[in-house]
Amino acid sequence: MLGDGAAVTALVLIAAFAHAGDVPQRGAWREQEDCRELTFENVSTERFDLGQQIVSGTLNHTGLVPVKNVKVCGNGVCTGVDEGKEMKKGESAEFVLKIPNLNAVVLGVECSALRSD
Repeated sequence: MLGDGAAVTALVLIAAFAHAGDVPQRGAWREQEDCRELTFENVSTERFDLGQQIVSGTLNHTGLVPVKNVKVCGNGVCTGVDEGKEMKKGESAEFVLKIPNLNAVVLGVECSALRSD
């Protein structure tokens, strides 16, 4: 038979597990609109008479924080990179972005980053 102290400890542990999902966990992924861990390289643009263009290139992971769910965006259009797989420092991935207009394109990157706190 458990003493009163053991029963109280068990209740505290159950309460902690019940609320664990409410608190961000160490090592949890968080969404970032601006993913500074990645840089663009070898970006090229091909324009078509149909009023559209294709922007392609390489994303290089140059930071220390692992990222995943990477998206390249430009002119309101986004495309996923490398099927959402995790990227670490030194890794790279190709991207192709189809833009339905011929306006100048400003590229950006969105991703999820691993929390370190």
